[in-house]
Amino acid sequence: MKLTSQQINDAPIILNIENKLTLLLRNLNITEINNLQITNNKFQVIDLTNNDLIKLDNIPKNFDNLETLLLANNNITYIDEEYFPSENHIKSISLMNNNIYRFQKCFYDKFQNLENLILLGNPITNLENYRLFMIWLVPSLKVLDLEKVKPKEKEESEKLYGENRIQFGVKAEKMINKFNTISNGVSKDEKQMNTVVKKLTDQEKKELLSKLQNCDSIEEIEKIETALREGVI
Repeated sequence: MKLTSQQINDAPIILNIENKLTLLLRNLNITEINNLQITNNKFQVIDLTNNDLIKLDNIPKNFDNLETLLLANNNITYIDEEYFPSENHIKSISLMNNNIYRFQKCFYDKFQNLENLILLGNPITNLENYRLFMIWLVPSLKVLDLEKVKPKEKEESEKLYGENRIQFGVKAEKMINKFNTISNGVSKDEKQMNTVVKKLTDQEKKELLSKLQNCDSIEEIEKIETALREGVI
């Protein structure tokens, strides 16, 4: 089902914890992004969590106010090279629990301003040298999968893959040609739980899931993940 103008007009609007104007388009069974131009570029955050999107596309290229896309718990497999604009100002993207299984050269072109990226719960994270290559492919990154990008990681990534991101070297091309199609056959909610937690009681899982479903920003997700590492929910 395509995202309709009516759904956009009816969607809740909130100020998130960072005081950013946020359009909430969660849980609408959306398979295609459409009609965002009717929002007239007034939102800093667009939340499309818990839908059925297959690809990331159709973000208007003139949306210079849009800083954050929340896309967790969809079925996104790839970035549409033709219909996702390079002319964007997006700094944060959560793609937690989708189906991205391969690197794309367009990550470099499309994410020139990206500082915060979450790909936890995607098959791509199981590829060898995933983290180093993603840091290399998106050099503007400051945080990847809730962990700060260290200067040492940047240095190591350039030693492995070179400094030229326009004409890829042999090792970089090899990474682009890698893919991971392994699927664990679990539901979105189960996949989300397995991404961030190992051993919790059923009640703790319910509490965690409730918190994640009500997150309005990547920062909130990061706080929950930190609490998990410290054993506090």
